[in-house]
Amino acid sequence: MVTTRLDLIKEDKVVLIVRKNNQPFKVKEKQASERKVIGTWLLTGEVVSLSGGEATLPFDEKQKKSLISELLDKRDRIDNSILEIKKIKKN
Repeated sequence: MVTTRLDLIKEDKVVLIVRKNNQPFKVKEKQASERKVIGTWLLTGEVVSLSGGEATLPFDEKQKKSLISELLDKRDRIDNSILEIKKIKKN
């Protein structure tokens, strides 16, 4: 498996963090002095700071389509949960 290091990743690049369950991660900012990157887990929206030692893989077209499908599926579940909560508030 070919990997790159976070300290070589450009800002705004989407990558998979191998040591974090292959989750898609978008790099927002590099902190070269501390060898860290700040970015967002695309599935959860959580903003995190990762060290330069985390292994990564490029994010290809097949993975993008899979991610879009998974996000759309989660959106439907979230929308349904919101509707259920609104119903409770009305009662």
